[in-house]
Amino acid sequence: AKPFLTIQKALDAVAQGRQVVVGAGTYTENPATSKQNISVVSLGLEVGGTVNINGVLSLNHTASSFRMAGISVRELTHAGAGSAYLNTCQVREVLRSTGAGYLEVSNSDLEGTGAAQVNITGGGTKVFNNGTKMGITTINNAGVVVNTTGIQVSRAVTLTAGTFLMGRGLYYAAGETTNALTATGGMVIFDDATLLTPTNQPARMSLAAAVNYQIKRVTFDVANSTLAGTRLPASPVIDAGVDSFLASQVTLYDNW
Repeated sequence: AKPFLTIQKALDAVAQGRQVVVGAGTYTENPATSKQNISVVSLGLEVGGTVNINGVLSLNHTASSFRMAGISVRELTHAGAGSAYLNTCQVREVLRSTGAGYLEVSNSDLEGTGAAQVNITGGGTKVFNNGTKMGITTINNAGVVVNTTGIQVSRAVTLTAGTFLMGRGLYYAAGETTNALTATGGMVIFDDATLLTPTNQPARMSLAAAVNYQIKRVTFDVANSTLAGTRLPASPVIDAGVDSFLASQVTLYDNW
């Protein structure tokens, strides 16, 4: 069979439950799909791979899953209620999660450009783990739970609403005197997190009065931080849930 010339034509033709394999090259297009239970992979599975989508990839499926590996894309929008799994991928400008679907990103590079490189306004659970590099991150949805575990880098997180778990990762401020985390609402759970400046000194954070937070283990600039929120007492239920989540994390290769 002759290969398709664009990713969009392949997405239009692929049947549910099947896989699209993309050859090396740059694809200047804005592919979109609402199909369920499909995957898109490059022939090379290193981070970013050898496939470059010079456009916006839009995922609008309402159920089941979409999986992608070894792809570099300029922008990605996850808008549906279906789940999306990204492994060894790169988003060069911004990843937007506007839907309520589950999102899991593993071993990927999200350090894009712009004011908000990871922008979460949808509900549901979003997981970033296993060496993923996150850029400037904004979280604003009371119904979202964002778990960052085993990430390599996260920069300048802003939390307006929702729950943010900071676990087993490095969280960097944009500058020496700026916050690695600014929270004006929602809940923050720290579990073995380290907040650093660009020169690897302890970084500050700001937790407003409306923020609830729990600390298990965290390294940060205590003297220059604002902790106006409510510190929750130790909770065996929360601790057990966090520990169970941390222990359950596996690379997406195990699910393919």
